[in-house]
Amino acid sequence: MPRLRVDPAFERSLGRLDAQLRKRTIAALERFLEQPARRGANFERLEGTDGRYWSRRVSRNFRIILRLEQDPDGPL
Repeated sequence: MPRLRVDPAFERSLGRLDAQLRKRTIAALERFLEQPARRGANFERLEGTDGRYWSRRVSRNFRIILRLEQDPDGPL
Protein backbone atom coordinates (compact mmCIF):
# COMPACT_ATOMS: atom_id res chain seq x y z
CA MET A 1 0.00 0.00 0.00
CA PRO A 2 1.43 3.42 -0.86
CA ARG A 3 1.86 6.19 1.67
CA LEU A 4 0.59 9.66 0.99
CA ARG A 5 2.26 12.85 2.11
CA VAL A 6 0.10 15.90 1.45
CA ASP A 7 1.75 19.16 0.51
CA PRO A 8 0.43 22.22 2.40
CA ALA A 9 -0.35 23.86 -0.96
CA PHE A 10 -2.69 20.95 -1.74
CA GLU A 11 -4.52 21.45 1.53
CA ARG A 12 -4.99 25.15 0.77
CA SER A 13 -6.19 24.39 -2.75
CA LEU A 14 -8.58 21.73 -1.49
CA GLY A 15 -10.14 24.30 0.83
CA ARG A 16 -10.91 26.55 -2.15
CA LEU A 17 -12.93 23.89 -3.98
CA ASP A 18 -16.68 23.70 -3.79
CA ALA A 19 -18.02 21.03 -1.44
CA GLN A 20 -18.88 18.51 -4.17
CA LEU A 21 -15.49 18.68 -5.89
CA ARG A 22 -13.69 18.58 -2.53
CA LYS A 23 -15.62 15.41 -1.63
CA ARG A 24 -14.78 13.81 -5.01
CA THR A 25 -11.11 14.71 -4.61
CA ILE A 26 -10.87 13.11 -1.18
CA ALA A 27 -12.70 10.01 -2.46
CA ALA A 28 -10.28 9.74 -5.40
CA LEU A 29 -7.30 9.86 -3.03
CA GLU A 30 -8.87 7.22 -0.78
CA ARG A 31 -9.48 4.94 -3.79
CA PHE A 32 -5.89 5.51 -4.92
CA LEU A 33 -4.56 4.45 -1.51
CA GLU A 34 -6.75 1.34 -1.52
CA GLN A 35 -6.00 0.32 -5.13
CA PRO A 36 -3.22 2.37 -6.76
CA ALA A 37 -3.39 0.50 -10.06
CA ARG A 38 -7.20 0.49 -10.30
CA ARG A 39 -8.41 0.51 -13.89
CA GLY A 40 -10.51 3.44 -15.01
CA ALA A 41 -8.80 5.90 -12.69
CA ASN A 42 -6.66 7.32 -15.48
CA PHE A 43 -3.52 7.14 -13.38
CA GLU A 44 -1.00 8.34 -15.94
CA ARG A 45 2.64 9.39 -15.99
CA LEU A 46 3.05 13.00 -17.03
CA GLU A 47 5.10 13.33 -20.19
CA GLY A 48 8.15 15.54 -20.09
CA THR A 49 8.90 14.71 -16.46
CA ASP A 50 11.50 12.38 -15.03
CA GLY A 51 8.83 9.73 -14.39
CA ARG A 52 8.14 10.90 -10.85
CA TYR A 53 5.03 12.95 -11.67
CA TRP A 54 1.68 11.28 -12.30
CA SER A 55 -1.90 12.46 -12.56
CA ARG A 56 -5.09 10.91 -11.21
CA ARG A 57 -8.50 11.83 -12.55
CA VAL A 58 -11.06 13.31 -10.16
CA SER A 59 -13.57 14.54 -12.75
CA ARG A 60 -13.62 15.25 -16.45
CA ASN A 61 -11.84 18.58 -15.98
CA PHE A 62 -9.98 18.07 -12.72
CA ARG A 63 -6.91 15.98 -11.86
CA ILE A 64 -4.64 15.47 -8.90
CA ILE A 65 -0.91 15.64 -9.55
CA LEU A 66 1.15 13.13 -7.57
CA ARG A 67 4.91 12.97 -7.17
CA LEU A 68 6.38 9.55 -6.48
CA GLU A 69 9.24 9.47 -3.98
CA GLN A 70 11.34 6.85 -2.31
CA ASP A 71 10.18 6.24 1.24
CA PRO A 72 13.12 6.88 3.59
CA ASP A 73 11.62 4.31 6.00
CA GLY A 74 11.56 1.65 3.28
CA PRO A 75 8.56 -0.44 2.22
CA LEU A 76 5.79 -1.12 4.69
